[in-house]
Amino acid sequence: MTDWRAIAHEHYPDWGEDDAAIAADEIARLDALGVRHSPAADWDRGPYQPLEAYGIELPVLVLVASDPQELPPDREWLAAQTFSDGISCFHNTDILTVLRPRSPDGLARLAAAYYGSNIAYADLDQTVGYRDRLREFLGAECALSYRWWSEARFSVDLDSLAALTDEQVTLPEADHVQLVVIAANSEIHEPDEPGEVAPVSFEFGPFVTVAEYQRQAAEREEPEFRPAAELGLTLPALVLGTYGDLDDSVSPDYTWHALDHDRERFVTVLEPLPAVADGVATLAAEFTGRVPDADVIPFDVVLAYRARLKDLLGADCVQSFRELSPGVCPIDIDFLETLTGKPLTAYTDDPGSWEIMLLV
Repeated sequence: MTDWRAIAHEHYPDWGEDDAAIAADEIARLDALGVRHSPAADWDRGPYQPLEAYGIELPVLVLVASDPQELPPDREWLAAQTFSDGISCFHNTDILTVLRPRSPDGLARLAAAYYGSNIAYADLDQTVGYRDRLREFLGAECALSYRWWSEARFSVDLDSLAALTDEQVTLPEADHVQLVVIAANSEIHEPDEPGEVAPVSFEFGPFVTVAEYQRQAAEREEPEFRPAAELGLTLPALVLGTYGDLDDSVSPDYTWHALDHDRERFVTVLEPLPAVADGVATLAAEFTGRVPDADVIPFDVVLAYRARLKDLLGADCVQSFRELSPGVCPIDIDFLETLTGKPLTAYTDDPGSWEIMLLV
């Protein structure tokens, strides 16, 4: 028999009075919602239990209610602790209800396809493969939920509910609801192949031009991020951008701007090579006003943008596809030299969290 107390102590080795007080408050909230939870938070370190502790075997199809104010009383809702993202082992605390799947075999095939993958922040190629498997194994889609899947936690569009279960489900009103396949998390670390080159890190900052950073530090002030027009930038513009501060590895030979365009970034304008200049202009013209202003850009729009990016510039957005927005056309940093003739080291000795964007 699985010792869930041991699992709780493994994942939460430090547990004090503050943690117990937080757990007690959460238990009161769950009780008010009518959510089933662990009856003994003092020993299992919180009211959220692994699904197996409720007698539920993985993989499983669930509806997750995020920050609910009330829940339909016609179903059992559970306080569940699940793990995902492979070796990163992200801890998810969910209020969920388990659904009867039309195809248990489809759930198992999906779980097996990604077990041991350690996918935590999927790139575009991985996401295309995920969509194909969803369609093949379950007849489901991820047109809007494609951004939030990872190993052991597979997001599916809510519109696919009827395709995945024959249960009639009352959805919580006025709450964000997610349809998710939850599977076992592997936490398996595969050793690197001999000679494998480590990918460029895309973790954020710190980076700004050296002069600007020194001025801000001397005056102890925050930079003022302003729209392109106020900075004198003419759109469309191809730029190199980053978040945060700049360190001494950044070249002072370029003009940097604290830009507020879709979100705040520090950018320097890039000059495209003559061979790609027309393609850059065409891409900007085609996608100005074409990308919907929405919380999530539909996946088909992302793929259409990718196709034109390849056709016009021979570039891709495998890593940067999530940045697509009404004002930003993302391009992977790997294509900086192809598009401008200059390596990244011309701007900085540290690859860091840099991104190429076509601002429209």
